[in-house]
Amino acid sequence: MIRSLRVLAVGLLAAALVLSACGKKKEAGPSSKIEGGGEVVATFGDQKLTLDEFGAEVEKLPPQIKPLLSAPDRRKQFLENYILSQLLVQEGEKKGLDKDEDIQRQLDETKKRLILQKVFQDIQQSAVVSDGEVKAYYDAHPDEFSNTQIHAAHILLEDEAAANQILDQVKKKPDSFGDLAKKLSKDTATAPAGGDLGWFQRGRMVPEFEAVAFTLKQPGEISGVVHSPFGYHVIKLIERKEGKPRPFDQVREEIRSKILQETQRKKIEAYFEELKAKAQVKIDEKVLGKYSPGPSAGGGMPGGLGLPPAGGGAPPAGMPGAPKESPAQEKTD
Repeated sequence: MIRSLRVLAVGLLAAALVLSACGKKKEAGPSSKIEGGGEVVATFGDQKLTLDEFGAEVEKLPPQIKPLLSAPDRRKQFLENYILSQLLVQEGEKKGLDKDEDIQRQLDETKKRLILQKVFQDIQQSAVVSDGEVKAYYDAHPDEFSNTQIHAAHILLEDEAAANQILDQVKKKPDSFGDLAKKLSKDTATAPAGGDLGWFQRGRMVPEFEAVAFTLKQPGEISGVVHSPFGYHVIKLIERKEGKPRPFDQVREEIRSKILQETQRKKIEAYFEELKAKAQVKIDEKVLGKYSPGPSAGGGMPGGLGLPPAGGGAPPAGMPGAPKESPAQEKTD
C-alpha cells in the first residue's frame, strides 16, 4: 500500500513537471518534421495526440532532460505523464478551478513578471558596443588591464560620518590604522588582522573599492572615504607590485561586456526617469512614513515585480547570507 502511494506521488509530481515544461514557449527555429509525425501516438477522451505534437512537447524540456527520453520506457513514462497532466487540468477546469481567485491572482502576477522581463530584455538588446569603443576604452585605461598587484588594508564603517572621523584619526596618526581596524572595522573577516586584505589584482574586489585602491601609489598612502554596497571604507596601501598590460586581444571581450553592462544600466535608468516624468510621479513621504511593515523576508523589491534590492549589495561578512570572506572582496579563485 505504501509503495503504491509512493508510485502515485511520484507520478503526480512528474505530471506537474511535465505540465510546467509544456507551459514554456520554444523559440522559433527550423521546423523538424518527424517521420510519421502525423500518426496518432495516443488518444485520451475525445483528444488525439500526434507524434509531431508529442515531439513538440519534448522539445520544450530542458536540454539536460531530453537525452533521458532516448530510453523507450522513459519516453512512454513522459507520454503517460503528459496525458495525466492534461486530464488533471481538464478535471480542474470542470470544477471551475480555472476561475479560482487565487489562481487568477497568480496568473496576473506571472503575467506582470513576464512583461517586465520582456521590457528589460528589449532595453538591454537595444544597447550596442562598437569595436571602436572597445579599443578606445582599452587605450584610455592601461592600468586597468595590467597584472599589477597591491597589498592593502581597510577599515569598514556603517555610516559616512564615522568613516570621516576614522579618516581624520589615521591621517594624524597613520600608525594607528591597524589598531583602529581591530577595534572598529565591521569587516569581521579582516578586522583581527588590522584590516589586512593581503595581495590582490584587479577583478577581485567590488568595483567601487577597486577603483580607488589601485590609484594608491606609495606604501602607507591612505584613501579618502570610499562608498560601496557594503558601507564606507578607508583604505591603506601597504605594498604595490607594478605589472605589464595584458594584450588587447586577451581583454577585448571583457571590455565589451563591461561597456555593454554600463550602457544597459544607463539606458534602463534613463527609461525609468522618462517613465516617472511622463506619469508625473509624486510621493507623499509624510503619508508613507505612517506605514511600518514587518521584518523583511527579502526576495526583491515590494510590489511583486521581483526587482533587485536598491544598490544590489550583499550582506557584510559575518552576517547571514554573506558570500565573501571580506566585504571588499567580489571574486574568489
